[in-house]
Parts: sequence; C-alpha cells; structure tokens
Amino acid sequence: MSLQEASGKVTDETILALDDGDVAHPYGRRFENQSHVYDGSAKDTKPGYNLNQVSGYNQSSGETFPILLDMFSMKEAGFLSKTNEALEMIKRVTARVGRKGLWVADREYDNGRVLECFLQEELTFMVRMKEVRDIWVKGQKRNIREVAEGVNRRVKFSSYGRFGAEKSTLWLRGREYQVTLISYKDRRNKDIIMFLTSGWVKSTIEMKRRIRGYFKRWGVEECYRFEKQGFGIEK
Repeated sequence: MSLQEASGKVTDETILALDDGDVAHPYGRRFENQSHVYDGSAKDTKPGYNLNQVSGYNQSSGETFPILLDMFSMKEAGFLSKTNEALEMIKRVTARVGRKGLWVADREYDNGRVLECFLQEELTFMVRMKEVRDIWVKGQKRNIREVAEGVNRRVKFSSYGRFGAEKSTLWLRGREYQVTLISYKDRRNKDIIMFLTSGWVKSTIEMKRRIRGYFKRWGVEECYRFEKQGFGIEK
C-alpha cells in the first residue's frame, strides 16, 4: 500500500503510531552501508539497518494498516541522526494527511525536537516520557517524574488502571507551548507511566481516548511483521 493510498484511510479518529525498529542481516556482510543494530530477540548487536514506521489504526473498523516504512543506515551519506529521520517521516505523512489523527509514540521520541515538530505543526499527540525530562508547572521548572508522582490519579481508566492530569508547559527554543501531563498507574505494575499530550485537555473522555490510542500503538508490531515477511526485507 502506497502512502497516497494509506492516507485515504486516515480520519480524525485514526491513531498514527510512530515507531522504530531494525532489520538484522548477520550474514549479509557485503550489503551496502550496513551499520550495527540491536537485535532484541538475540539480545546482541548485529549488522543491519534501522527502521522508522508510521502505521494507522481506525477504531470504528478495527483496521490496522501500514502508512509509511523507511529503512536507513547510520553509515549512509547524508545521515545526520535518528531524530532527523523521524522528523522526515512525520513531515512526509503530514504533507498527505494534514492535522488528522492522534499521533502516539514511545519514549525514544520524547526529545525536544520531535515534540517541537508536533507542536509547531499543531498536531494532536500522546508521547510517553522518560523520567529525566523537565516540564514547567505554574511557572516553575520541575522534573516530570516528581510532578507525576504527586498527581492525584482519581480517574478510573479500567479495572486495573487509574490516571490524573496536570496542566503544564514546555519551553522549546524560547517558545512556550501548552501541554498536559497525564500520570497513569496500572496496579499490575509498580511504576507509573508519564505521558505528555498536546494542549490543556479538560475532558476526561478525551484523555481516555488518548490513553487508549497510545496502547493501540502495540499493533505496529503486526505491521512490522507483515512488511518484513511480505517484502522480504530481512532476506
């Protein structure tokens, strides 16, 4: 499916999951510009290539579909950084779909440049954050983990999970942006999950929609398996 075809499936309800990955070629030593990637299944580094993928999920139909897959090497000419590759993916997709959908991403995309891209393009997003990041609450710069620990998680999400929220801001290259910190806790796990989402979200229903959207990103793995097998990119 081409980007043009996939973009026709994207609506305001679509979850746009940005995720990374890799293709290991341990025996393809003559392949051009191979770098070393971490093979999670083998828990070791191997020759191969990095991947970025955007996939979509429409709740009304239950359909998960690939939107764009990019394979790159950190050794190829012109490579700058993994963040640059991710930003290029976001720009290519938004050029087709505009501001539709909810972008969701895991902690590897919680850096300021990716967040700034989402905010400048006025995209709706939900990004899981690392505990070392800082945000601004009531004019004070504070560690995101410390703020999240103090949030009253009074809202029931499921039989296991509860969440609460705190209006916050981000300062990125001298510009202030409104964001909401969502502190989520599942009683089956000891740790909290920290999300930043676009805007000051007041609606509990909307926060639940965004949390559900993040958890749906796990469907990206199905798209990866399909594309790796269907296109033979690991052969």
